[in-house]
Amino acid sequence: MEALYFNVSDGYLEGIVRGYKSAILNTTHYLNLTQCETLDDLKLQLSATDYGNFLANEPSPIAASTIHEKATQKLVDEFKYVRNNAMAPLSQFLDYLTYAYMIDNVILLITGTLHERDTNELLERCHPLGVFDTMPALCVATNVTELYETVMVETPLAPYFQKISVNDIDELNIEIIRNTLYKAYLEDFYDYCKRIGGVTGELMSEILEFEADRRTINITINSFDTELSRDDRAKLFPNLGKLYPEGHMKLARADCLDHVKAVVEVWVEYRPFFDTTLNSFGGAATSEAKTLDDRFFEYEVHLNKLTFQQQFHYAIFYAFLKLKEQEIRNILWIAEYFPNKFGIIFFTGLLIYIIMSNIYSQLPKYVTNSSEAKKERQPPVSETTKKFVPDFVTGTLEETVKDSAKVYASKLKDKVLLLDNPLKTSNEKKKRKHSKKKVRSMSAKEKRETKIYEIPNECHRYELFIPLNELWLQYIDELYGTSSPAVFAQKLLKADFHGAILTGNSVNSCILITQISNPILIIPVSRSRCASYIGVTGINIHETENVFKLITKDNVLKVIPKGHSVFTFLLRDHMFTLYGDQFRFRSAARAAKKFKNKPTIDL
Repeated sequence: MEALYFNVSDGYLEGIVRGYKSAILNTTHYLNLTQCETLDDLKLQLSATDYGNFLANEPSPIAASTIHEKATQKLVDEFKYVRNNAMAPLSQFLDYLTYAYMIDNVILLITGTLHERDTNELLERCHPLGVFDTMPALCVATNVTELYETVMVETPLAPYFQKISVNDIDELNIEIIRNTLYKAYLEDFYDYCKRIGGVTGELMSEILEFEADRRTINITINSFDTELSRDDRAKLFPNLGKLYPEGHMKLARADCLDHVKAVVEVWVEYRPFFDTTLNSFGGAATSEAKTLDDRFFEYEVHLNKLTFQQQFHYAIFYAFLKLKEQEIRNILWIAEYFPNKFGIIFFTGLLIYIIMSNIYSQLPKYVTNSSEAKKERQPPVSETTKKFVPDFVTGTLEETVKDSAKVYASKLKDKVLLLDNPLKTSNEKKKRKHSKKKVRSMSAKEKRETKIYEIPNECHRYELFIPLNELWLQYIDELYGTSSPAVFAQKLLKADFHGAILTGNSVNSCILITQISNPILIIPVSRSRCASYIGVTGINIHETENVFKLITKDNVLKVIPKGHSVFTFLLRDHMFTLYGDQFRFRSAARAAKKFKNKPTIDL
């Protein structure tokens, strides 16, 4: 009977979503995408999938951000089609899915208002799924108080704002407000799914409990070494999940990552997250170690895939949305892999500099006396070689020269001779003169096969890159010069960061460390989405559009993303802040780009 009544109102939409899910990219598609050499090739491969000609109107050369924007818009169109044809209670369930994006958008508007940004401009940066009908009314607000009152009346998030007063809204508490809203949202959504009951309540309870536990773990780790007290930390934990309530009480008292690991390992489902012997969820071997954030994503995908093994429930609508978002992230990661020509030239020059620096560091220092310096620079020669060369030359010249020893001493000894190939015939010379050798550049596939961008594992040694860091310190000091902080801020946007020492304070949150003139004051970063990069420090050896690649003191290569990052450092008693989301450009693009001097926000 349940199946019969379900199909009457929701069976058609369930079939639509299952059809959407069957079009999700599989292993073969990803293999074809990774074999692409340019973004245009990637565009062509995507056109052969369910994405179709969604990039047909985009001119070449196409950017990775454009691919991400168009893929997201396609997902939004599919979701809106399902929502417009849904009836209660499915329509209310789908509305709950958009509340998470609404929270991010409202927080974005509040942060922009605190920084006196134009709210109409911020609307363009909001996620499409989090846009509601009364959202333009928020643009009328000119300060935080008016915006708060508008949110309380005009938005579906009003019940979640009841525990937040307008006096609590400031730049320091913005992340606490975000987590408070998410806590209220998860608890409300969890209760709604329980009221629906059946298979929907069973599957959604497991998914939302994991989401709550993930946020609890992240809040705990990210609150280390901050002013957030243990009681305030506990108030941010959602009142649901496998960790609730016993795990919450223990995590509220945790003060290091080892304590968190000891608490979480009690639950079998979460034990692999902190097991360093496993490279992925389930223990499958991979080419590189997984971060805590990666393992969270893998387990989330695993739970979402299980929902499609049962029928007549609403959980597949939630699972499809999350799986499609993960697919878009995968496409964006592949698109960002393609480097520009400037990166090839600079990275090759960087490797040459490092190699030559280490060679020169092993050579003896020059002495002041020229004759001694000449002997000092000469490579060591064995006694056998010293005796063989004169004897061989004089023995060869005895047949044609009377005084061969004198000829050797006057014309050959201590002289440098250029040994060339025997003369070719005139015809061969003409062929070589008129032949024009075509210069062919390496394809992207050849570059991947030859691993031109990869530093060999034996060269993953921190001490090899210390000269590069010292050179960068001199460079940034000369760049600052006698200019004012405002002028230097513009120079910093176009500066080269190869050789800088970067520290990951938390995943997707980094700190730039320099050592010029004055000691550096490290400023903690309040916002993050995962904590697997906490304390990661190393020399930046490669910068791409979206990541920094670091060599740590443990001789390990780490990749730190720029997205959702805030880079803050103190230089000559002046504080400088770089917002990672607006800093996602390649070095060559940054050097030629004109940045506008206007207020910004942490995105």
